[in-house]
Amino acid sequence: MSNDYVGLWKRFFREVWSERREATIDELIAEDFELIGVGPEPMRGRESFRAWWKQFPERFDSATLEIVDGCQEGDMVSVRTKGTLCPRHSSQELTFGGVAVAWLRDGQFIRTWEAWDTGLLLECSGKVAAGTVQKLLNLPGAETTEDACALWERWYRQVWGERSEAAIDAMLAPDAKLWAGDAAMDVEGFKALWRGVLKRYSSVKGTILHSVCEGDWISVQSELELTDPTGTVFRVSGQQRAIVREGRFSEVWDAWSWVPHLEATGELPGGALQRFLAPS
Repeated sequence: MSNDYVGLWKRFFREVWSERREATIDELIAEDFELIGVGPEPMRGRESFRAWWKQFPERFDSATLEIVDGCQEGDMVSVRTKGTLCPRHSSQELTFGGVAVAWLRDGQFIRTWEAWDTGLLLECSGKVAAGTVQKLLNLPGAETTEDACALWERWYRQVWGERSEAAIDAMLAPDAKLWAGDAAMDVEGFKALWRGVLKRYSSVKGTILHSVCEGDWISVQSELELTDPTGTVFRVSGQQRAIVREGRFSEVWDAWSWVPHLEATGELPGGALQRFLAPS
């Protein structure tokens, strides 16, 4: 039986998480195993861990855990770890770090106490606003929020490219207003519009072409690439202006050049805008 518990933990991470070998759970986890740190209450028992582990493929295409370094004394081992999660239906890769301590008996894990950078992981995934952990802990730099242009790029990537409704809640203030012409939408109104767009187009990609920031204000020139179910690609350009406070959009004004797109789809006759603007 190996007493290299750091090496044993590396093997556990590789076989259980990367290679999805269920047999390794039975081999290396004791029946009375206890896991502390992944929920408000300890997870008790090998079967509880197995059930939790089996849920991961429903939410993630892959989950990789690695040990950066570690040390051991007797039957106790301490390691520094890093992990990568790839959410389902997303090209995003989430990375996070952590530390963990474990106790072993007869070559099996009987208890592990784990602490992961879950707050930062939630920020990266768009579940909570950027800077939330800094503000909560009053860390140096807590007053600094994500660059407004980077926030808008993340908005296009997560809300439109990855179709994440959670990102909408994370990046729009609860009382946010979004203006299109003279009409204002609240967050729920925008979600209804967003769902309608996603029904019509198989993919939506937004790109910022130019941007100007001043204080809480940001103005951008953008382009949307819309792909319909037949594979036809349409491009729409527009200008947007927004107020960003505490890492979230509080007000947004949109103006998009939809006429060329409507003409291309046949919903408007060609040259309609030119004829409308032409002097009589």
